[in-house]
Amino acid sequence: MQLEKFKFYKMNGLGNEFVIIDNSKKNLEIDDKLIKLLSAKSTGLGFDQIISIDKVNKHKIDIRIWNSDTSPAQACGNASRCIAKLFFELRDYKIIEINTGVIKHTCKKLDDDQIIVNMGQPITYWKDIPTNHLSENTLKFDYDFDIKELKNPNLPSLINVGNPHIIFWLDNIEKISFQVLGPIIENHKIFPDQINVSFAQIINLNKIKLVVWERGAGLTKACGTAAAAVAYASYKLNMTNPEVSIQLPGGVLKVNIDADDYIYKSGPAELEYTDYYNSENINEK
Repeated sequence: MQLEKFKFYKMNGLGNEFVIIDNSKKNLEIDDKLIKLLSAKSTGLGFDQIISIDKVNKHKIDIRIWNSDTSPAQACGNASRCIAKLFFELRDYKIIEINTGVIKHTCKKLDDDQIIVNMGQPITYWKDIPTNHLSENTLKFDYDFDIKELKNPNLPSLINVGNPHIIFWLDNIEKISFQVLGPIIENHKIFPDQINVSFAQIINLNKIKLVVWERGAGLTKACGTAAAAVAYASYKLNMTNPEVSIQLPGGVLKVNIDADDYIYKSGPAELEYTDYYNSENINEK
């Protein structure tokens, strides 16, 4: 497969892997073939999501996101931190605004070199999640999935924070078969656009353990939008404080809910390396 040479950044946010391409001065077509080629962990670069930076207007950046299975993604909190890190280091900006066309993330650099992202206000109306199962209160989603492992006195929660999430509140997430249950819920008939699946365990008022099966990517080490959704839902259900630490397999994200229901998420971002596409670093089999 012959491709135009292009520069890319390999980055991660708590192990959530990204390939970021600056397409603002190019016209590289990011199609299914390219995504499949680059996403292969054995022969390509390996990533959970690929991001195209389409337009840069000073501190305002327009992007598109695709999952490793080639499906589009509307938002990614960890990717926003990574892109913000690039621009904070390349240009002397105090604020970066990242727009996916669906949601805008406003990012600021903190003194400890972490990055805080205003994830916006969540959506909890059932049609806008979306789901085709009517629910008067999506934070207590009364639907029987008829899966023994997921049954709990606390009903699951549905929330949209730029992309849709379902949260299962569990006593011990270590006993969950993520690889089996994740795809079942992700592709369930009541979710017409599929859904991200969070398995959450409340540790105390200030801490939650979380494992996420991401729509279109599978199990990931961290998911920023899931952390935001879980923190918001747990706070509104009086299970945690408005500021909480989310313990993911890749590390900790801190989330704070303000008085106007804006969700603020902070955490690290890492640039692994920068390179140019060529036949030596990607070999198609």
